[in-house]
Amino acid sequence: MCWELYPILAVNFYAPWCYWSKRLKPSWEKAAKTMRERYDPEMDGCILLAKVDCTEEVELCRRHHIQAYPSIRIFHKGSDVR
Repeated sequence: MCWELYPILAVNFYAPWCYWSKRLKPSWEKAAKTMRERYDPEMDGCILLAKVDCTEEVELCRRHHIQAYPSIRIFHKGSDVR
């Protein structure tokens, strides 16, 4: 990830089989697309929406203590904001 370019990162940790992850997917993708199309990171701020498939990135999800899906975490300059 590009922490320098996007100091604020919102990550959707999901599982493709999960009902609630499936429900969130269209809204999350629409919001991410809108952010990319309408906002210039250099001019408007640096926020990125990302997603992680926990069935493929098992260790990454374990490191971030993901226990339910979907889980949305906010990172500021690479650190999890809790």
